[in-house]
Formats: sequence, structure tokens, C-alpha cells
Amino acid sequence: MIKKLFKHISKLILDENEKKFINFSHSEKQKFKYNALVVVPEEYYYVCYNYILSNERLKNFNIYGFWPYFINLNRKRNFEKFHNLKTKFYYKFVKKKFFKIYKSFNFFKIWDLDELNKKYISPSENYKIIKISNKIYSTIRNKEEILNLKIENIYCGDLIYDSYIRFRNQPTVDINDKFLKEIIYLSLLAIRCYKKLQRDYCFKYLYTSFATYIQYGLLVRVFLNCGVKVYSGSTLSQYNKSLSKKDFYHVDNYRKFKETFKKLKNKEKKIIEGKKFIRNIFFKNRSNLTFKDYMNVNPYKKNIKKTKLKYDGIIFLPNFFESQREWGKLIFIDFYEWINFTCKLISNNNLNIALKPHPNIYNINKESVKVVEQLKQKYKNISWISPSISNHEIFKSVKFGISPWGTVLWEMAYFGVNAISTGDHPAIKYNFGFNPRSKKEYKEILLSASKLSKFKVNKNKIYEYCYMYYINKNDAFKSLAREIQLHNIKFENSTSLLKFIKKIKSYEKI
Repeated sequence: MIKKLFKHISKLILDENEKKFINFSHSEKQKFKYNALVVVPEEYYYVCYNYILSNERLKNFNIYGFWPYFINLNRKRNFEKFHNLKTKFYYKFVKKKFFKIYKSFNFFKIWDLDELNKKYISPSENYKIIKISNKIYSTIRNKEEILNLKIENIYCGDLIYDSYIRFRNQPTVDINDKFLKEIIYLSLLAIRCYKKLQRDYCFKYLYTSFATYIQYGLLVRVFLNCGVKVYSGSTLSQYNKSLSKKDFYHVDNYRKFKETFKKLKNKEKKIIEGKKFIRNIFFKNRSNLTFKDYMNVNPYKKNIKKTKLKYDGIIFLPNFFESQREWGKLIFIDFYEWINFTCKLISNNNLNIALKPHPNIYNINKESVKVVEQLKQKYKNISWISPSISNHEIFKSVKFGISPWGTVLWEMAYFGVNAISTGDHPAIKYNFGFNPRSKKEYKEILLSASKLSKFKVNKNKIYEYCYMYYINKNDAFKSLAREIQLHNIKFENSTSLLKFIKKIKSYEKI
């Protein structure tokens, strides 16, 4: 307990590595004609990325920052107000520390939503915002209506829905929960503040790390609506991406993969690169991959003890608390409704299907453990397999697999297993499996899945897809981040800042 407390307190104070970085990054402020706004997260990767931005793209701009954390984890629990106050107090000091780091490289001013609220919103206007948000909240009759929400001509229903799940730590939305009303209020407040901020500063550019949840997504959509040029940070293979009113997600624009590949030279060489990549991901050391791998556990690591699986299909569960619409539309309103619908179908029809929790569940997806336990209690006649069982073993045994939008969909296709999705996903345009577009179609496919013919897939198309998703350097602009391979630094603690300095200095000597 004491060790844990000390660890938390140490995060609030500048350590020696952070002080060295500040000394390294310090530069004098100058006044320029144009302004740019940069989102400044509490992540060392983006500290380094934004340092590069300030010295490359923005060296002739007045740089301002925005601290995105105006909504924190708010679990349903005893002494809720006390825990919320404690979290707010903690983040106040975290913010103070990171402001010192960011301001070392010529940021003129960094705001958070509280400061923008004081700057732009009078008590009378705040009263009106509360009144409007209460009215919006009181008219919501079902979860679908949340998804369709537009506030002041800004579509934000998806951001509000995903933010509730993530920060209420609940797998689905409770429309009677007042925390939902708070999210709606914060959304309206933020939209008003952002519009007024843009009116006063006329930002030419916005650089953001993400475009999900209300903390990031609202700023992106308001600024795009105001005609600001918006760039987001890294995806799996990109170091930066240009956003637009039609594509306001920070993830790769997978809808254009096929047409972009047609325009590339040396296509055969790129197919071979995709093939080599697949060999590495499935049959070699996953830790040597060059893209930003979100997997903490290798799902293709060979098991010492072999397990005999006698199932027709496997359901690969996602993390229930991630941004669920970053790839687009879902058949079901959320993952929780999808899995309950599916489990009822399995139980009522005695289908020979087992469930596999996400391999990251005991590492970075710990919130999902509770959901899995609840599902096990609720559907006691359904089989489960360990998240540690290698996908190699699974693919040798089953006829089909189901995932809402996971990468396992194209992986199954590669191994000749029928893949069934429940929404938009990065490989959907390549048609590697069954992609039902309604609950009715999904039900029909699931009930007949064990009898379906093997889906025919051209492996060259899988290699092409892998090249486009994991390898292609589709950056919106050139950056030193790629030159020094910023993705390859493990940003686990402040020692990563020293590794970054070393890379910068080595590059400057070349």
C-alpha cells in the first residue's frame, strides 16, 4: 500500500529524467503572425512527438496547447463524490508537471476546459448550458437516440456514448444515469468554448493525438467545422494523418486502401513485404515488429501443453471499454449488447461455440475481467477457453470465428477459417469473410455457421492489406519522428525521454 502510494506521489513531481528533458528542449519564445493549437496529453510519446512538431512544422507559429483531460474515470461505487474529488486533485498536480514540460519548448499558453470555461462562459450562459443539457438528457428515450445526438450542429452522439462506457466503466449505457447528463453538459460546454477560442485566436492548424471520446473528438469536429486544418497523431504505421469532415477518425483510412495500392509502384515487391510481415507476426518473435503493437501478449505463442478443442466456432471477445466506433458503424449499439444477443442465441440453439477472452485481459484490459465473470455466471451452459491458448491451435480445430472488428478477422482468413464480423473493421473492403449488415443477417449466418462453405480468399489480397495497414508509410507530412523511428522507443517511463534525446543527438550528427 505504501509502495503504491509512493508511486502515485512520484508521478506528481518532476524527476531527474524529466528535468534533463526540460533543459534539452528549452527554447526562447518569439512572436509570429499565425497561431497553432496542439493537444498535449500525459504521454511521453506525445511529449517527444510534440517537441518535434514545435521544431519542424511549427517553428514559425505561435504555439498554444490544450490539456484534454476534463473527464476522468467515474466508477459507480460507494463514496463516489470523494473518489471523484481525489481524482480531480491528483490530475491537478499531474497537469502542473506536464505543463512545465510542454512549456519548455515555446508554448505561449496551455489551457484546460476549466480555464476556457472561466475565460468564455459567464454565469448566465452556464445556466443556459445546464438548462439545454438537462433538456437533451430528459428527452432521451433509448440508447439509439444518444448515438444520433447533434449539439450545435456538431455530431457527437458516438463520442458521448463511447465516453460513457469508458469513463463510467460500464459495458453499456444506462440512460437514467446522471453521469450521462454530465457528459452531455461537458460536451455542450466544450463546443461553446472551442468556437469562442477559434474566434479569438484564428488557429491555422490543430494537431491532436487522438480523435476519440469527447476530450479529443469534440475539438477535432468543431475545428474542422470552422475550417481549421486538423492533423492527428500516429496510427499503426502512420506518424500523422490529415483529418477532414468526411474522415474525422484518427485511425487509418482503410476505405481507401485498395485504391491507394493501385497507385503505388513496385506492387509485387510490396506484396512480398506483406508476406514477410505475416511470417513474422505468426511464426517468429512478435516483439521485433516495427509497428505500434497494442498486444501485450502474443496470441500466436506456442503452448507447451496442447489443448484439444472440439468446437465448431470461437468468439473472440474484444476489450469492452475501448472506443467502439472508431472504425465506423456497428450492427449492435455496443459490444455488450452484441455478446448478450450472441450468448442467448448459442444457449437457445445449443450451438457448439466457445468464448475466448481478449489476450490482453489480465494486462491492459483488466476492466473486461468483471464483464467476463458476469457472462460466465449468466450463461452457465456456454463453454469458455483460456485467453492464453494460442490462435494456432484454435485455427487448426474450428470452422469459423466471430469478432466485432478485431484484427483476428483477417488472421482467420489467412488460416482458412471463416471470419464473421459485426461491424466496420479495417479489412472490410477486402471481403475476407462474412460481414453481415443487420442483426437479422448476423443471426442467420451464426445459426448456419457450422455448415457454411469455406470462404474463398486470395492470399495475395491479404498480403496487400497487411502492407497497407501495417507497413505503408502513408504520412500526411514528412517528420523527424519517422526518421528516428519514434514508434520503436518503449515509452513506459521517463527514461524514454533520455532515449529520445540520444536519438535526436545521433541524428543531428549525421
